[in-house]
Formats: sequence, C-alpha cells, structure tokens
Amino acid sequence: MELVLDLVGCDPDTIRSKERLVAYPGELCRVIDMTPYGEPFVERFGLAGTKTAGFSLVQLIETSSITGHFSEASNRAYINVFSCKDFDPAIATEFTRRFFTARSARHTLLIRE
Repeated sequence: MELVLDLVGCDPDTIRSKERLVAYPGELCRVIDMTPYGEPFVERFGLAGTKTAGFSLVQLIETSSITGHFSEASNRAYINVFSCKDFDPAIATEFTRRFFTARSARHTLLIRE
C-alpha cells in the first residue's frame, strides 16, 4: 500500500520545526501500528529558491518507509506512507491532517501487487 497525502494550509510553525517533524513519524507509526527502523532523517533543503525551501523527512519502517516534503512558501506538506503491511488510510490521513493542523488533506491510495 502507498498512501499519498497532499496537505494544504498547514501550521507554519509545525512544518518549520525540525523537532516536530522528527516526532511525526514515530507518532504516526504508533497510530497505524508500524515499527520505525532507526531514527528519522530530517533536513532543510532548497534554500536557494523561495518556492523550494523547506524540510524533507525520511523514516524507514520495518515494512518500507514514510517520506515527506514541506513547503514553507505555500504551507503545504507532501507525505507518502509506503508499506507491505496493511494499515487504515483514513486513520493515517486524519492523524496527519490534525498533526499539521492542515486546512485540508487530499489522499490517494495505491495498491501494488
């Protein structure tokens, strides 16, 4: 399963906080019953352009990964949850929307065989 999330109107302080972004995958893993593998990698990139500046996140999980990119210019978040283990996409979407205090969250679910 791969859940693709596009969040609009995120809390600017949250998407600019390395500490909050480091906390997110661990909290999501607890909610969807996944096991993180190691610590999350969170770094700020794209500083040369105002449209591209923001943090990126990678968290390996025992069944694949959680990745995210956070746009400071538009207060948007782009998150992917990829796992060979099933999880409830509605729960993951709602948790993520609330975590980032997003005005809206659009999701796409891909099932890979």
